[in-house]
Amino acid sequence: MRPPNRDTNAIIIRLVTSPAESASILDLFEQVAADEGWQPQGALRLHAQNARHLAAYDGNTLLGGVQVVLPSPDQAPPYLTVWPDIALAKSSHTAHITVLAFQAPYRGRPALLWSVCSELWRFLVAENIEAVLLEATPVMYRRYCKLGFPLEIIGELRPHWGEACHLCRLDVRAVAGAMLMQAGKSPIYRSLIEQAVRPKRIAPRPEKHPV
Repeated sequence: MRPPNRDTNAIIIRLVTSPAESASILDLFEQVAADEGWQPQGALRLHAQNARHLAAYDGNTLLGGVQVVLPSPDQAPPYLTVWPDIALAKSSHTAHITVLAFQAPYRGRPALLWSVCSELWRFLVAENIEAVLLEATPVMYRRYCKLGFPLEIIGELRPHWGEACHLCRLDVRAVAGAMLMQAGKSPIYRSLIEQAVRPKRIAPRPEKHPV
């Protein structure tokens, strides 16, 4: 069942700051992982010191969000557990998106996905991050590319959380350019561009039909 449409001011994307909110979004990520058959085996809590979470809220309801691990001289990045042979040219300016997930009724909504990502890019720019890594199955890689994400495969297919995944790289500046290209085609993306330059972090209304 689809959740009811709400006023655009109801859905807010923001950085999680309190321990209670961090615990809630980690619980949601682990529940999604269990529902989807993923096997993170505690990986989502291994980088707690360097992990940051951006969450989407509809009123007081947590819809989902993203975990990103910032680079640290004291801890190896998450991707090295599966791709230890991959060396990055600018590892000190590269973050790792470990999970991007929503409750089941809110999945498949490009506007909500891009809203979270636009806030994530703003956060990454503020943190002086130039690129991000993420794992993607072949199916999800094609889906992300279809949505306009300029993914670059840098790691061959290997088992990750129980699924065969590529290691992919996203240039933060390239994502900004991709959003501008999408804005020329869709009023939804134009509204996201407008949102990205406003201080108030409010997402547009989710689309009525999934992609």
